[in-house]
This record gives sequence, structure tokens and C-alpha cells, in this order.
Amino acid sequence: MKRDFLPLLLAILPIAVLAILAGVLLSYATVSEDFEDLVYGEGMVSIADASVSVEIPYTQSGFRQGLAGRDELAEDAGMLFLCLPGPYPKFWMKGMKFPIDIIWINSDLEVSGISEHVTPDSFPDTIVPRAPATHVLEVNAGFADRHGISLGDTIFGLGGSSCSQAF
Repeated sequence: MKRDFLPLLLAILPIAVLAILAGVLLSYATVSEDFEDLVYGEGMVSIADASVSVEIPYTQSGFRQGLAGRDELAEDAGMLFLCLPGPYPKFWMKGMKFPIDIIWINSDLEVSGISEHVTPDSFPDTIVPRAPATHVLEVNAGFADRHGISLGDTIFGLGGSSCSQAF
């Protein structure tokens, strides 16, 4: 009986191996680093007299995409970039359709700088903070002025986790 089982096993084994291999290859073909899905989280932060509903990019594609390609941003909305690489991150306006304020936030969760009314036509120039920044909040142009946001203001809602533990 064992000899009858061997030919069946030898016939099924290559088919099973090919099926597994095809599944693995298809999974790599649908998700690659170059075409990584845009994955965003949601949250709420408070600064000065404003509460901002934020989207938080969780992938490198999300970081690169940012607000690019959108026609507008709700008045009380923004994009929050957490745990930026290096103390002087570079931002640009590639693909942007509206001006924004860039609020630079240091590791103490305080505003360390504000780049106001950065326009889409500033691309390909990069915008860099004057002081070290760990996080960035992008909001509509004029938001910082309308809400009295200034250097040293504390950002609430970011939690207390360390960036070295986040990535």
C-alpha cells in the first residue's frame, strides 16, 4: 500500500509547491515598496485656541504624498507628520494645489517654528525649519495667525511616546 501512495504524493507535491510559490509571488507583486499603499491614521490635536482633526501618514508613501493632489483642506483639519528623520527635515510643495502653514514641533511638543503661507509655486524649493523639529503639522494658510499660534505653544494630543520607540 505504501508503494501506491508514493506516485500520488509525487504527483501532488509539485502542484502544491507551485501553488504556494504562485501565492508568494502574487503577494509581492501587489505590494512593493515603490507602490506601497497610502495608509493614514486619524487623530485630534490642540494648539493655542484651536483643535485640529489630523491625518497621520503611517507609510513612506504617505509621507511622500502628504497633502499633494488634494483640492482643499477643511478649515479645522491638517496633516501631522510624526517622528521625522533628522532635526532639520525638508518639506516641499510638489503636487500641492493650495497654500499651507507649516508648524514645526520640537521633541518637547512645543512649536519651534512656523513657516506661514507656503505656496505651491515655491516648488522645487524645500522648506526647512530654523530650529530643530521632530514633528510637523500642516494646516491651511493663515491658520496659525487666525488662531494666535506662536513659538513655544504646547501641542496637546500627541501623547508622550518617544520617537526612538515609534520606528
